[in-house]
Amino acid sequence: MPKILTVRLGVAKSFLIQGKEGYLLIDAGSGKKANKLWRFLKKHGIPPQDINLIVITHGHHDHIGSLAEIKEKTRALVIIHEKDKDLLTGKLRPIRGMSRFADLIARNLSKMPVKPPSAGVEPDILITDDFSLEEYGFDAKILCTPGHTLGSVSVLLRTKELFVGDFTMGLPMRLRPGLPFIFEDKELLIKSWKRIAKEDFETIYQSHGRKFNKKRLDKVASKL
Repeated sequence: MPKILTVRLGVAKSFLIQGKEGYLLIDAGSGKKANKLWRFLKKHGIPPQDINLIVITHGHHDHIGSLAEIKEKTRALVIIHEKDKDLLTGKLRPIRGMSRFADLIARNLSKMPVKPPSAGVEPDILITDDFSLEEYGFDAKILCTPGHTLGSVSVLLRTKELFVGDFTMGLPMRLRPGLPFIFEDKELLIKSWKRIAKEDFETIYQSHGRKFNKKRLDKVASKL
């Protein structure tokens, strides 16, 4: 089983996964959190240059805020879905909420000007479908799981761990898995849940919330 390390870079967690010749970083945290990553790496004896691949699960600010600084220092390749590329510039797209309250918040967020958190970052690899990471030294593949954003993705290891962005997020302190409170396309989101339920994995690592086993996701998916 590969080494899996969790580091909180702001309100969201990022994940470091050891591969054959380096590390994969899943998500880049909020803005101005790169120094926290450098301290974490030093504590664990990992040179920043050992991170050779960065996968962005989706283009929201709490997942890309420190991407520019992290990429500059590590020189890692950045992978993002083509449909979320424009979010790297700070561009906003309309989002909706699962409840009236969440919908009101989502609509207001869609209108707020956002300073580009990852100015100058050009992704090295744009994907449009599921994507194997084997040629980059990782026994893993990227799964397209749109809905929260149109370009949301998840990462599945061969050792049956699944890493998701806000695919399962509810309230920040939510203890049980559920659909995220905001989304771009609810129909796509539900399809992604049902698709994931058919995959072979055992544990889900969330950016927001605790990790949990597949049986808990299956229970929610069966009611969608």
